[in-house]
Amino acid sequence: SRRAWIRAGLAGAAVLVVLALPFAMATDLARSIVGPLSRLREAALDTAARGLPGLVDRIRQDGPAVARHTRLAVTPEGKDEIGQVANAFNDVQKTAVEVASDQALLRQNLDTIVVNLSRRTQSLVDRQLGEIEGLESRERDPEQLSTLFRIDHMATRVRRHAESLLVLAGVEEMRKHGAATPVLDVVRTA
Repeated sequence: SRRAWIRAGLAGAAVLVVLALPFAMATDLARSIVGPLSRLREAALDTAARGLPGLVDRIRQDGPAVARHTRLAVTPEGKDEIGQVANAFNDVQKTAVEVASDQALLRQNLDTIVVNLSRRTQSLVDRQLGEIEGLESRERDPEQLSTLFRIDHMATRVRRHAESLLVLAGVEEMRKHGAATPVLDVVRTA
């Protein structure tokens, strides 16, 4: 009977070990999945909420060179499915950063083109206005003078449009007059 008790105790212990072993393995497996998955989730949410929008804003403000210094959004912890999801998320971020960089570069190039064209237009209009002022000062016919004043007014408007394009392109400096404008020119322009 004592032997029966010992056998029953050993059998019970063996059953407990057999039951505890899968439970311990399942718990370990769950931890190995839940931990990396939780870290992946937190990193992805942080990147989506703060990291990527902040990086895109910096690229817009400082230009596409900022994109060269980007780091992975999520650190892959293995080559399993969770690691593959992390790599896929990093690829998505990389594509978004490339698109933002391309847009910033395009915007910079467009601004450069607009600035160049606006400055050329301003230069031509300034020369044209000088010629018109010369014609106005020599003209004695009131009808011709009136026509020259209208042409002068249109050329001045073209110059203002060119200045507006410079402002849209982000150029702060405005056209500065080297000398005071004569009152007669101000009255004519008005």
